[in-house]
Amino acid sequence: MTTLEGGFALLKYIMFAFNLIIFMVGCVLFGIGIWIKYGDVLVLKILEDYSAYLINLGYFCIIAGFMLIVIGFIGCYGAVRESRCLLLVFFLLVSLIFIGEIAVAVVALMFRDLGMAILRDQTLNTLQKKYVFNGSSVISQGWDAIMVHFECCGFDNYTDFEGSLFQETTGLVYPLTCCIILGNPACNGNETSVTLINQQGCFPELFELLHDNSSLVGITAAIITVIELSSIIISLILFCTIEIEEEEG
Repeated sequence: MTTLEGGFALLKYIMFAFNLIIFMVGCVLFGIGIWIKYGDVLVLKILEDYSAYLINLGYFCIIAGFMLIVIGFIGCYGAVRESRCLLLVFFLLVSLIFIGEIAVAVVALMFRDLGMAILRDQTLNTLQKKYVFNGSSVISQGWDAIMVHFECCGFDNYTDFEGSLFQETTGLVYPLTCCIILGNPACNGNETSVTLINQQGCFPELFELLHDNSSLVGITAAIITVIELSSIIISLILFCTIEIEEEEG
């Protein structure tokens, strides 16, 4: 085997490996989309007024996942079969997606603050209009679980419950899940001493949770972008090499 043939074979294996990763990522995205769309997702219930946007995200994951599955298959099969047609289709598809991803990333960065503001308003609105202490709804149970787990009270603080559905139905200033020590008789829903209730709102904790997840998503997106860009270059090299071999043969 000549050096050129060895290099060609190596590129084929790399192309196959990259597209196998793309294929698997597509399967994961497709599964996440199905889970968001049809699963009992607690976040969708807590952010009820905002759930339509998250459901749209589910549709996006389904479509993007399906596209990656198809592209990964075309790339793998095209590399193994040394098909110029499939390699060209792969090159064009991935190039278009790569350009689209850059455009989406730019738009997302430009409107990041707006997105966070909308998320904040919708979450606070859900707390004030849907939450009832010890309620049977998923929204109420979700907020109770959040306030107990993160040791926080309300969205910004306990004053978020002023004029809320919770206050209208109970007459209390805050729910008992805001208590520092659950079951403390002195923490009765009206006393707001710093020794009795958690003064910090849940927004910083929720923001940190979203930030951690967004960082993970960002890292994953960066890895996928590198793989896609490498696949574009390799597919073009393979396409040209196969064309040269066919002309010489």
